Parts: sequence; structure tokens; C-alpha cells
Amino acid sequence: MHTLIKTKTPAVSASVNCVHSTHMTVQMTVEGAREGQKVIAEASLEGSLDGKGWFTISELKADGNEYATDGGAFETLWSFIRAKVKSVSNDSTVTVYLAKRG
Repeated sequence: MHTLIKTKTPAVSASVNCVHSTHMTVQMTVEGAREGQKVIAEASLEGSLDGKGWFTISELKADGNEYATDGGAFETLWSFIRAKVKSVSNDSTVTVYLAKRG
């Protein structure tokens, strides 16, 4: 399993080489800084064949109290994958994980 990104602000992760992997699972978590805090985050998973041009593979959205998550499994032939955190609320921490297998 790879941690693609862990951030408190909108950001883009480094890319992960997925040339020999076709089945992937992604999970985004968002965790609040305070007990009872409302958390909301949006991110996208992006794929690329050349590592330069990026396309949205999946949209991730999570909201809840203190902790929320979103994710899923998919098949892909993209050579590279990265995460793009688009928004995060209230000083929360967003983490995007990627598990891959051939």
C-alpha cells in the first residue's frame, strides 16, 4: 500500500508507477483536528500514460464528524497514478492511499 498524499491544504501528490498493475484500490480519509469537528474533503485520482498529461479516473468526496472516508476498487491500464486534493475543511488532514496488484 502507498500513501499518495497526506495534507491539510489542496495539493497534488507525486506520481506512482503502475505499469505492472491492473487492479487498484484507493481510499481517501479526512480527519478533524478537534473532537466533534465537521470534516469535508474532495479529491480526484488521476491517471497518465506518459507522466505529463493527466486525466481524472475517479472523484472522491467525504464528509462527516471528526472522520470520514471514500474510495473504491477499479481496473486500469494507466502507467502512472496520482492524487489531487481539491479541498479540505477546518484544518483537517486528508490522506489518500493506493493499493495495487498485477
